[in-house]
Amino acid sequence: MLDTIFLSELLREMRLTGSRINKINQPERDELFFTLYGPTGTHRLLISANASAPRLQYTDAPRENPQQAPMFCMFLRKYLTGALISDVSQPGGDRIAELTLDCTDEFGYPSRRRLIAELMGRYSNVILVDSDGRIMECLKRVDASMSPARQILPGLFYRYPELQGKLSLADSTPEAVSARIQAAPQDAAIDRYLLDHFAWLSPITCREMAYLACADSGAHFSALSDRTVLQNAILALAARIQDGDTAPYILYETRTDSEGRRIRRPVDFSYIPILQYGNLRDCARVENYCGLLDEFYVTREAIGHMQQRTAAVRKSVRSARAKLAQKLDAQRRELDASRGRETFRRSGELITASLYLVERGMSRVLLPDYEAQPDASGQYPMVEVKLDPQLSPQDNAQQYFKQYRRAKNAETRLQELLARGERELLYLDSVADELERAVSERELAEIKAELSENGYASQRWGQPKTGRGKKQKLPALKPMEYLSSSGFRILAGRNNRQNEQISLKLAGKSDVWLHAQKVPGSHVLILCGPAALDDTTLYEAAVIAAYHSAARNAGRVAVDYTRARNVRRQPDGKTGMVFYQEYQTLSVQPDEALVGRLSCKKKRK
Repeated sequence: MLDTIFLSELLREMRLTGSRINKINQPERDELFFTLYGPTGTHRLLISANASAPRLQYTDAPRENPQQAPMFCMFLRKYLTGALISDVSQPGGDRIAELTLDCTDEFGYPSRRRLIAELMGRYSNVILVDSDGRIMECLKRVDASMSPARQILPGLFYRYPELQGKLSLADSTPEAVSARIQAAPQDAAIDRYLLDHFAWLSPITCREMAYLACADSGAHFSALSDRTVLQNAILALAARIQDGDTAPYILYETRTDSEGRRIRRPVDFSYIPILQYGNLRDCARVENYCGLLDEFYVTREAIGHMQQRTAAVRKSVRSARAKLAQKLDAQRRELDASRGRETFRRSGELITASLYLVERGMSRVLLPDYEAQPDASGQYPMVEVKLDPQLSPQDNAQQYFKQYRRAKNAETRLQELLARGERELLYLDSVADELERAVSERELAEIKAELSENGYASQRWGQPKTGRGKKQKLPALKPMEYLSSSGFRILAGRNNRQNEQISLKLAGKSDVWLHAQKVPGSHVLILCGPAALDDTTLYEAAVIAAYHSAARNAGRVAVDYTRARNVRRQPDGKTGMVFYQEYQTLSVQPDEALVGRLSCKKKRK
C-alpha cells in the first residue's frame, strides 16, 4: 500500500518540476494519464484514485482510451493543456501530492492552479483548485450526506484533510514517540495501534516494527517485556528515512501449481527490506519506484478491470446457460417418458380386442392379453387398463392411440431439440471462455456484438453509439498472430467471430487447423499451404491452441489438428461453431513463455 514515505520517494524520483502537460486522457473512471514533456524527456504520468490502488507514478503500461472522453477529462483538457508544473509538494506529510501549475485563464492571462491528488484508499480523489483556493472541479464529488465534516464540491474552498491525531514524520520526536508507545493498552495489537497513531507508517511497516521488537508481526503489547525496544525501532526507521537510506523493495510469493511449476508473483512493496516473512517470501531490491509499481499493479489491474468490465456480460451468459441447462433437463425427462409409449399402444389394442368387456363409466377394467401365452387351462393373463369414465370404450382406445402417436412424434422432435440445445450449450461455454481470456475493451465489444447477433443480449450491447444515437462502427480487431521458429505464420482467434473468420474464410484448403479437444478455445491456423510442415511448428501451434483454451491451467492438453479442408460449419450452429473429421491429436503442455516468444506483437517491440 502506498504510504507517505513511499509517495515522497516517488515524487523525488520523478522530478516533475519543469515538465509541461501535453495530453490528458482518462481511460478509467478513476484513472488519469498526463503526457509530459520536460527536462528529463517525455513521460506518461498516471494519477490513480482507485480505492484499492491509489498512486502517482510514471508508467509505460498501455491503456485503451474510451471512444469519448469523460467530462472530468474534458474539463482538465480545457484548463490544463499546455500548463507548466512549477512546483511539487506533499503538504502536511500526508498521502497528498500537490502539483502547482502555471497556465493561462479563459482570456489568455497568466494564471496559477493546483492539481491535488489525495491518495488515501477509498477516500482518494483528484481535485483542481484555482488561484483563490476554490475547487474548480473534482474527480469524485463529496456532499454533506457523504461527509458532514469535509465536502468536496466545485465552488467551495479547498481544505486539506486532517491527520486525526496521528503523528507525522516531522512530529515523531523521541518524546512524542515514547508518549504514544507508553500509552498503548496491554491487549492492543502492535501493528494496529501503530497504524492508528503514526500517519507515516503503512500496514506492512507497522508489522515490520512489531517483528523487529518481538519477532512476531502479529504480537500484542503484552508480549513486549520492554516497550523501549519498539520505540527505538520506530526512531531508527525515522532516522533512516531522514538520512535517505531507502530504496524500492518488492516482495514475491513463490508457489507451486498442480503440475509442479513454480509461479512467482509480487504481493507487496516497501522502501525498506522486509524481514517479517522469513523464507516464505522473497524480498528483492528493484531499480526504481515507478518500475516497482508497474510490476506490482499492471497484471493485477488488468485482470481486475476486465473482471469488472465483463461482470454484466458474464452474468447474462451464466443466466442464459442456466436456463438452457434447465430446459435440456426437462426435455431429457420428456424424452425418457416418450420411450415408454408402447404401453399406450398396448392399452389401446387391449381395449379394441375386448370392447364387449368395457362399459362407459368404468375407471379401470381387467382385459385378457391375447398376445401372451395362455396357461394350462387355456386362460389368457389379465391386464388392468385405466379408463376415462366419461368416454366410451372406443374413445378410450383412440385416446391411448393418440398418446402413442404424440409420444412417437415427440421423440423425434426432442432428439432434434436436444442436439440443437447441446450445440447451444457448447457455444455459451465458448463465450464464457472468451470472456475469461479478453484483455481489452475492443475484444469485449466484439463479444457483446456477437451475443447481440445471436440473440443472447439486447441491442445496446452491439456497436457503441455516438452522441447523436447513431451506431459507431469500431475498427475490426485482427486475430492474434504468431511466427513459428521455422518461419510459418500462425493465427489464433480471440473470439467466435474471429474463429469463424480464420476457419472458414482465411484458411486455405491445405493449411493446418488446430483446436483443443472437447473444450472451448481459439481456432488456430498454420498458414503453410501445401508446403511440408515440420514437427516444431506443429508443436508450437498446438501449444498456442492449448494456451488459448479453457484447459490452459489443466496440465497436459489434447489438441486435434487436421487440414483446413476437413473443417465445416455446423448446420444451424452459432457463430464460430464447426465440426471436423480425419484428424490427429497431440498432447502438449500450455506454455505462456513460449507463446510470448512466438507473438509477432512481442517481436515488433
